[in-house]
Amino acid sequence: MTHRNALIEGTGIAGPALAHWLGRHGMQATVAERTPAPRERGQTVDLRGAGRDGARTMGLERTLRAHATREEGIRFVDAANRSKASLASGAFGGQGPIADLEILRADLSRILYEETHPHTEYLFGEEITRLSDTGKRVDVTFRNGTDRAFGLVVAADGARSDTRDRPRKVGSGRS
Repeated sequence: MTHRNALIEGTGIAGPALAHWLGRHGMQATVAERTPAPRERGQTVDLRGAGRDGARTMGLERTLRAHATREEGIRFVDAANRSKASLASGAFGGQGPIADLEILRADLSRILYEETHPHTEYLFGEEITRLSDTGKRVDVTFRNGTDRAFGLVVAADGARSDTRDRPRKVGSGRS
């Protein structure tokens, strides 16, 4: 790879998390997002297993815990609001239906954005319209008409995105 830079499409959770790791390994990351600002929606995210290990390795576990939902458990009630069963968040060692580290998706996204913003270029209101892999770099055209070259392009923009269906021009490499 001749270019030590990467383009990541999507500012949800995966995009900024990848930008963190690429930056830690000497690559300059640019994150493009078609919305005009970081997304502020979503439900809770349970951090357990590899997710918690990743947060710890990133040095973010303490910050994430400070923003955790602090959900105490779950209670099942009948139509008259009588408790029929309950589970505390610590049940099953914190690995049951309620994780001991849950955070709102919007908070997790914001924390990752804030952590990466100083060393990551963010392009809000922008999206990829064309990719051309030359074998040595990927030439990218953005919606605003700007052309740039990257050593790596990653689509981290969600299951419903149409990025993977964008026009591509295949050069001597893979796209």
